[in-house]
Amino acid sequence: MVKIIIMKKLIGMAIVILLFITNLINNPVFSQSDWKGADVNKSIPDDVKDIFDQSCVKCHLESGNLKAKMHFNLSKWEKFSSAKQAKKAEDVLYQVTKEKMPPEKFRLSHPKSVPGNKEIKIIKKWAESLQK
Repeated sequence: MVKIIIMKKLIGMAIVILLFITNLINNPVFSQSDWKGADVNKSIPDDVKDIFDQSCVKCHLESGNLKAKMHFNLSKWEKFSSAKQAKKAEDVLYQVTKEKMPPEKFRLSHPKSVPGNKEIKIIKKWAESLQK
């Protein structure tokens, strides 16, 4: 019985490792410096990009946090349709306005990176411009 449980855990771990390796092979890894020169910037205004640089890219680029990337991967912005970009921008606005993003742990360790009212207004203007 114990051997079966151990085998199931080993198989589960092997699957996770295989998925991780497959993800690394299929997706290029971006660093924060890559973000600054990436094509992703072309459709994101500089003032919004500055906020993303300050508050988002540590987790939401290809080299970032897996859970964060699953929700919003800035590295793939250019691949999104206009409708998906509008939806993602709306979601960014919601998350920032409700203080869900950046997460509390990040807010506490990087208080200067938390978007204030001025930055939220910039994000709102940008999100609304994509809804048209």
